[in-house]
Amino acid sequence: MYLHGVYTASLIGLILGCKPRPDLDDSHRDLSEALTVFPGAEGFGSDTTAGRGGEVLIVSNLKAAGPGSLRAALEAKGKRTVVFSVSGTIWTTEDITIADPFLTVAGQTAPSPGITLAGAGIRVEASDVLIQHLRIRPGDREEGPKGENRDALTIANHHELIARVVIDHCSLSWGTDENTSTWYDLEDITYSHNLISEGLYESLHPEGEHSKGLLIGDGSRRVSVIRNVFAHNEDRNPVMKGDTSTLVVNNLVYDPGVFGIVHYGKRGCCPMLATIEENQVIPGKSTPDSAVALTITGKSNKKSRIYERANGSTQNDGKDEIWTSDPPVSVLPLTVVPRSELESLLLPVVGARPADRDEVDNRVISQIIDRTGKGIDSQKQVGGWPDLAENEATWELPSEPSADDNGDGYTNLEEWIHGILPR
Repeated sequence: MYLHGVYTASLIGLILGCKPRPDLDDSHRDLSEALTVFPGAEGFGSDTTAGRGGEVLIVSNLKAAGPGSLRAALEAKGKRTVVFSVSGTIWTTEDITIADPFLTVAGQTAPSPGITLAGAGIRVEASDVLIQHLRIRPGDREEGPKGENRDALTIANHHELIARVVIDHCSLSWGTDENTSTWYDLEDITYSHNLISEGLYESLHPEGEHSKGLLIGDGSRRVSVIRNVFAHNEDRNPVMKGDTSTLVVNNLVYDPGVFGIVHYGKRGCCPMLATIEENQVIPGKSTPDSAVALTITGKSNKKSRIYERANGSTQNDGKDEIWTSDPPVSVLPLTVVPRSELESLLLPVVGARPADRDEVDNRVISQIIDRTGKGIDSQKQVGGWPDLAENEATWELPSEPSADDNGDGYTNLEEWIHGILPR
């Protein structure tokens, strides 16, 4: 990982000296009375207002930068909602950094077949952000971020505490480091209904094999990972490091490598809290017989507390004292279903634009259904980036986008966005 190309994660770890943040036990939230960022949203940070009531910015071209580009909209300042009047693939060789708070990115507003960001990823370095219905696929082209930094999406603190970020219904794949990760001084983060797939195995990472799904990094507090599908990632489906509090509920993992749904910490310096329940792991061609659903490593701090229920096989390397009968991390409301129902529940609805998927997502979902496919070293092995149609649309936005005509708390613009997918 890097922050503005300066620090690597390991260097920042040395600077911080693995010193834990205070209030690890502050890991429960009741948002039952909150107006969620969109109807039906659940998880930590789902009470953010994101771009509600701000300026409307329209992405009108597929250029890497400049007026009307996705980069210009995400890097703009002030409260804002980003909508799209164009579909297709946006090619870039540099990550796009979100540095100013209060932002909604509504990928569902793009005309069919939607938007794919290719070649690099997005870095969220600001609070109160909602990103929905984008496909982000960095891949292994020679030009682009360094192999050890090339994530599809990163949430990372650079200047100050980052809070209330929701990543929902996105497709994140072909990262050469992780597909997605969180780092340092973060609070109230949710990943929901994402398709996190095909982290590249033997690719550009200097360490060699590095097919990774989701890393919850040091200092990440109150992170919920709910109702996502992970497919063809060797490891980190997800992994949680020390000094983190995480809720992992109702995720489906297909064809992991050595490690199944979670693998706890590589450093024993700090305790961590986690509630892990009703997740389903389905082995595939990349999964050895020795793999288990939940692994607790011997390096986990003995003061960690983990509540585990209905996840399948478990391997615990000498840390029996960390098990607890009371969930140490919780958020309300939260819908929890039996893991036996996850495949039928999640496969039709996860990822970007589930009724309008690109060839990559359709292939991965089909492989889960048919129990086929395996991990890949390069996107070239599966046909590369699809050639998306470049269509344009002229949207009739509400005349008063920031008003709330029906008095339900959501602006007229939000009501219009919420109605896009059914239409």
